[in-house]
Amino acid sequence: MSGEPPRSPEWPRVERVHLRRQPRCMCCKPGTNPRAGLQVHRIFPFHYCIALGRPDLELDDRNPITARAGGEGGVAAQGWTTVLP
Repeated sequence: MSGEPPRSPEWPRVERVHLRRQPRCMCCKPGTNPRAGLQVHRIFPFHYCIALGRPDLELDDRNPITARAGGEGGVAAQGWTTVLP
């Protein structure tokens, strides 16, 4: 997005730390592979944090969530891709 504040260069570190804490998809149905295609998303997306005047939430360790990108039981299958960019 143009005009959007730059993302923090610290995100890759936050992502690695989070995956050690939460190594499974939090959205997967029972019986699916909860470790396949993992991505770390923000519960409050970056653009929400900016709109709320809280850019600090980008790196807040309470904001990330582990989810699969797609497939059965993944974020895309749940229709949450618009909420979890």
